[in-house]
Amino acid sequence: MTGSELRRIIDANEIGQADLARLVGVTPKAIWFWLRGDRKIPGPMIAYLRLYTMLPDEFKQYELGRLKFKGAD
Repeated sequence: MTGSELRRIIDANEIGQADLARLVGVTPKAIWFWLRGDRKIPGPMIAYLRLYTMLPDEFKQYELGRLKFKGAD
């Protein structure tokens, strides 16, 4: 997966870079490096994104909702 493919996934799913970083447990800077092509996107991240994009919208919202719940602690 390339940085431009990652950008398309982020845009198509209307998720922010910071939210994606929190969702997968990396720093926003890691997402930035992947988008620029400075670092290779790890295989587990690619697998997660492929699964995430196949989820129905209500499950995507559930995943994003977990971030808000986590942040409430």
